[in-house]
Amino acid sequence: MSNDSIGRYLKAAASGKIEENIVKNNVKVLAVDDINLRKGDKSSGCTVFVDGETHKVLIVVKGTTKEATKRVIEKFSSSEFLSSDRAAGYSTAGAECEKTQVADRFHLIKTRRMRSRRR
Repeated sequence: MSNDSIGRYLKAAASGKIEENIVKNNVKVLAVDDINLRKGDKSSGCTVFVDGETHKVLIVVKGTTKEATKRVIEKFSSSEFLSSDRAAGYSTAGAECEKTQVADRFHLIKTRRMRSRRR
């Protein structure tokens, strides 16, 4: 099987799973964070949306803009909470979609450790 065939299969399977996630719309906590597909290359940035309770990836979108984030948040209208790293774009999108926002555990712990080192 060629690499292209494997890629097409994975894309088809992933798109079906994403559609299923959006149709179910039963997410209570929507967690969001950004990743770069190529280390050090800001143009390869993507936004990852995860179900905060089951920890399953719901959707990955190209770009890390407020607009892209807002469009996805609106697709998951059942969500009550938005968990993020408090990046400005995510905070603004969450506020515009009227979601209760919480900081993710990783960044809370990181901030706490940094503060304790300063003392």
